Amino acid sequence: MIRLGHQAGHAGTFLVKLRDVSTTGLGFFSAKDFLPKSRCTVALQDGLGHGLVVAASIVWCRSIDEQLYDVGIQFDQPIHADWFATDPLDDIPC
Repeated sequence: MIRLGHQAGHAGTFLVKLRDVSTTGLGFFSAKDFLPKSRCTVALQDGLGHGLVVAASIVWCRSIDEQLYDVGIQFDQPIHADWFATDPLDDIPC
């Protein structure tokens, strides 16, 4: 899950379900639609509780049905996506 603070159209913080993440952006599912080209701030948190806040823009928003949207965003600066793409506890031997 991520929190997205959307600054155009519908201001606020929205909980969304992360679909994928890369160094340049991410995709997520949301019950809310977002306007392409809108500026936003994304807060990401890894499995150990470490966080990162990054500025970004909405690239696209596609309706899946009346209650679900697939959204893509692009970060202003590249991030270390591997921090958020895997669970760091998976690398700890048992």
